[in-house]
Amino acid sequence: MPVMHPDRQPSSLTPEAGLVARGSVINVGAMTLGAVLGFGLTVLASRWLQPKQTGEFFELIALFTILSNSLALGADTGLTRWISRARAIGGIQEVRRIVLVSLVPVAAVGAAAAAAVWLSARVLAGIFLHGMNPAQAMSEFRLIAIFVPLGALSMCLIAGARGFGRMWPYLGIEGLGKPVLRIGLIVLALLAGWSLRGALLGWTIPVAIGAVASWLIVARLIRKEVPAAGRMLASAGRGRLAAGFWRFAAPRGLAGIFQVTVLWLDILLVGAILTSYDAGVYAAVSRLAMIGTFALEGTRLAIAPQLSGLLARRENSRAAALYQSATRLLMLASWPLYLMFAIFPTVVLRIFGAHYASGAISLVILSLAMLVNTGTGNVTVVLLMGGKSSLNVFNTVIALGINIGLNFLLLPRIGIAGAAIAWAASILVDNVLAAFEVWWVLDVAPLGRGYGLVVAVAGGCFGLVGLGVRKLAGQTLPALGLAVAIGLVAYVLVVYAGRGRLQLTGFYAAMRPRRQVVSSSAGAGRPGQVRPGAGRHRAPAASRTKAVQQHQPAGATLVTGGQQAARGAQRAHPPGSRAVRRST
Repeated sequence: MPVMHPDRQPSSLTPEAGLVARGSVINVGAMTLGAVLGFGLTVLASRWLQPKQTGEFFELIALFTILSNSLALGADTGLTRWISRARAIGGIQEVRRIVLVSLVPVAAVGAAAAAAVWLSARVLAGIFLHGMNPAQAMSEFRLIAIFVPLGALSMCLIAGARGFGRMWPYLGIEGLGKPVLRIGLIVLALLAGWSLRGALLGWTIPVAIGAVASWLIVARLIRKEVPAAGRMLASAGRGRLAAGFWRFAAPRGLAGIFQVTVLWLDILLVGAILTSYDAGVYAAVSRLAMIGTFALEGTRLAIAPQLSGLLARRENSRAAALYQSATRLLMLASWPLYLMFAIFPTVVLRIFGAHYASGAISLVILSLAMLVNTGTGNVTVVLLMGGKSSLNVFNTVIALGINIGLNFLLLPRIGIAGAAIAWAASILVDNVLAAFEVWWVLDVAPLGRGYGLVVAVAGGCFGLVGLGVRKLAGQTLPALGLAVAIGLVAYVLVVYAGRGRLQLTGFYAAMRPRRQVVSSSAGAGRPGQVRPGAGRHRAPAASRTKAVQQHQPAGATLVTGGQQAARGAQRAHPPGSRAVRRST
């Protein structure tokens, strides 16, 4: 049985954790802007369309999201894992084959699914949009069907870029590009009086633009990094490569269906069992509850390639330290937000308008569930990058079963609060099961040094302070402002005082531009010359194994340990290169 040794960890960040801290801050910074824009879109739709049309809009978006994510077939996670493994332990020449093996089935299945939605539009309209004119409802379903395959392909291509260690394609396309385009196009459509159809067009057109952009980016990365000898698709070994890829990706694809269904099915069920008006209120509440997970997504982008390389080299203790550091950073960023949502739900929901106050109880339930979701960090990513996709399938099947069962049981009785309870229960089950599995199977302890301190600090500074202010001043906007102000000042002071135990002493250094020094014995020119570190928004392999170190030129010294990709470490440094400092 694995044993946790949280107190044996160093007080500063490991090289991998420093990389992830730095990458996470960049990711979270970019995604914060994207999340603000996405949330602004929700507010815009909620206020302009009002609850009924808002519900219809989000029911259609829910169906599109479930289909496009499901039809990725797990190839997105497969590409991230296989490409990052190939860069860490060899096999980069197979990348072209892997991309082809992954994308062809996704395109074919996506096209078939789009045709199925087109043909079954009348049935779907009768189930989910029963309050809308049938002909209009059919046309709306057929509109989103066109973009479903493009959404699936775009997901896979962007995931492939992450396998190359590039975070910026995701940040530029999904984090910023699509939200900016969507909010701009939807504003124009609503101002032109196009109502629901205009909002749908404004939401779906960026999907096509993102698919084209992601294809161009991945094609350029392949031309740049993959040896030309890997272009030919010899029949020998192709079947074995495809079998290995889909043996990993297929269970992940099945789990992905369940995971995205858990996230969006409740909106569809609320619309089908109750009304589109109720679906509109619940959609606004549930999207608000998701806003804090931008930090979860930001750390996921930085951590996945690092974990894949470490676990592939059997460095499980370093993987555990990396995962624990990322979880602490995630909790420090997100828990204050969710505690304020749970304590002042009525005040927060006023941003959508007076019609949405009925979702206050649902917001409290979901905010508390999100504390668990962020408190276990990217536990599913650890499980997947460790090659345990079958366990992930098991977890998501159980979570989805609980979600569906509780929705059918509770929605007719207690309304949208029942949907919130169902989703919260599925979040709890999925995360607790995954946390136990990574500890038991991979020997990666979910809790590390400083975890309890984060819980106590966030709970005290924002939980207890917020409850005290609400008791004295009620649920008012000034009370919320006062609670945030007091809590934030106390939070910053306590976190700074406990920075050693929270392993934040190396955080500032991780944010600074990195330089690497190579001695003259490496054949790189003058002693002490500086080589650039990892490129902007890249996540290179976190550390070298002994096998990689054998390829390192004699006498080379890395000032910032663990910053250079294993691939780059194996290349001889070109003579006569000049000192360069690259800020990232």
